[in-house]
Amino acid sequence: DFKRYSFRTNLTSNIYKNPESSFLKNVKLGVNIAPSYSTNNKVSENHHGDDGIVIISQFAYPNFAPYNPDGSFAISEQIIFGQSPTGLQNNGARFENTVAMAIQTERVQRRFNVIGSTYLDFTLTDNLNFKTYFGLNYSDSELSKFRPSSIGTRRNRASVAAVGRLDEGNVFNYITENTFNFKKTFGADHNLDVLAGYSFQKERLFSSNVESRAK
Repeated sequence: DFKRYSFRTNLTSNIYKNPESSFLKNVKLGVNIAPSYSTNNKVSENHHGDDGIVIISQFAYPNFAPYNPDGSFAISEQIIFGQSPTGLQNNGARFENTVAMAIQTERVQRRFNVIGSTYLDFTLTDNLNFKTYFGLNYSDSELSKFRPSSIGTRRNRASVAAVGRLDEGNVFNYITENTFNFKKTFGADHNLDVLAGYSFQKERLFSSNVESRAK
């Protein structure tokens, strides 16, 4: 399951206008904002130590059915066989039923992201403009994982310790710019365009994780 909600708005407005003035002829305001929120209940695509179902499926025996005749999951059958003399002799696949892993484990990712900016553009004279700009990009993510004790792990048949884990992180990046732009035309063939200003950008990153095991 993947769900995404997003919104975007762009606004520009001349909040002051006086073309006859000798100084400060126009002031333009601009605002852009684009927030989004998504949830994703997915299976792991990582290595087998992180329940990577895709890679584990490549090691699974094709002759083991994922369900018992009564419709319940066939739990740990490949692990039990892999630990038997025949399985040990053939270096058997000692992994859990991947169908049971995909359905019974929970792996939910939630993301919130907002990109926004605002600016003020001052037309000071016919030749001189001043612009101040502020932009940000903020992202917050959470990944919650739960693996019940009713399914085994590599080489360990059920029941095993249940595992719950929460990974959190956010990134905050912002930039501010202040610039003067001078433009002047001399005669028919000469143009002067000068840009001078100051820019500052900073990023902050935070992450944490918590894990608990119980049997």
